[in-house]
Amino acid sequence: MFVRLDQGLFQGPYSPAIEMALETALHMHRGRAHILVMTPAEVLSLRQATFLGIVARTVLEAIGQHASDYASTERSVDRRLLLCRDDLPGVFEARTGGEIAVGLQWYTKRYSDGQASIFVENVNSDADGISYVLRCHGHMSRWPIQFVNMNFRHGGGSGVAAVLKALDPKDARGLCIVDRDCPDEVPPLKKGSTAHAAAGAATAAGWLEQDGYGYSGKLPTFGFETTAGWSIENYVGPNALRVYLNANHGTAATTNALRRAFPTFPTLSEIETWLWMRLNFKQPHLCSDALRAAVKLRWRNDEVIERVCDRLGGIQMPGGTVHWCAENVVGGQFRRPLLEAFREDCKADQYSEAYARLVGLIRTLLAGDVRMAQL
Repeated sequence: MFVRLDQGLFQGPYSPAIEMALETALHMHRGRAHILVMTPAEVLSLRQATFLGIVARTVLEAIGQHASDYASTERSVDRRLLLCRDDLPGVFEARTGGEIAVGLQWYTKRYSDGQASIFVENVNSDADGISYVLRCHGHMSRWPIQFVNMNFRHGGGSGVAAVLKALDPKDARGLCIVDRDCPDEVPPLKKGSTAHAAAGAATAAGWLEQDGYGYSGKLPTFGFETTAGWSIENYVGPNALRVYLNANHGTAATTNALRRAFPTFPTLSEIETWLWMRLNFKQPHLCSDALRAAVKLRWRNDEVIERVCDRLGGIQMPGGTVHWCAENVVGGQFRRPLLEAFREDCKADQYSEAYARLVGLIRTLLAGDVRMAQL
């Protein structure tokens, strides 16, 4: 996360505990655990402290060099921490403008080791999907992707709920994101689903309020989210999928199936975009009944139900699509087409809102300057 020091921390004298906490906060910046934002005047003030070691002073100088970049980027995040000299009752105190005050000593003792994480079910496909969205959105919005420290944790065969249950409280920071696995609006989460189990584990541990969603109201460093569509695959919009299909052999059957269901593919109407977000692209036939019910409830459109829901059987996203998009948006001949396709997909409000929500959570909760690894 982006963190600042309360003004009281720039005024001595300092107790040994505060001296240690300030040094730890600087080391955490170097370890990409957070981004410590300071003004040039604050850097100059802290530079006078005689207790700082060589490494901490090196970090402080780096913070001074990047002060303007950190400050301008911080303004675009939803939540930030203010580290205070005195520990606050109740661990943290919400203030205006997304600022949350926490005690410096409590914060540095709890989080001095490790980094924030993105907790996912499948580290391969989920990491690829998130990386694809983050890179494309960063390019489009000119947001510096080097200020996000992508660190994934997964079950390794167990569910993400099991990961959260076994998690040390000091590692409970970052974002847990799981597949929605249904076409319905959430919350509430579908009972028995992966999302429901994961949310239950986080709630039982005290990191998330009951039926919590988005930023946690109980732990300022934690968030919980489901995918905007059925699964992570749905973040690949129709225009991006067309780039993949055109670039790869053996995809004619998928293209034909998509055009039977969506005659103007990749250009979709509002209701078609809504359906696209809720398709189970891995096993489309399994979601047909649920999707029919959702369409009837949301749109009451029998024509679309007949055209799309009756033709789900042939619509299946090729297995390597998400990985291909994530890999090729980094560089190569398909980077520009993918970035242009992402921009086209964002013209649909449902996609632009879904992307903005996911990216906002990650930028806020996973903030860390990856360049600090070179110090």
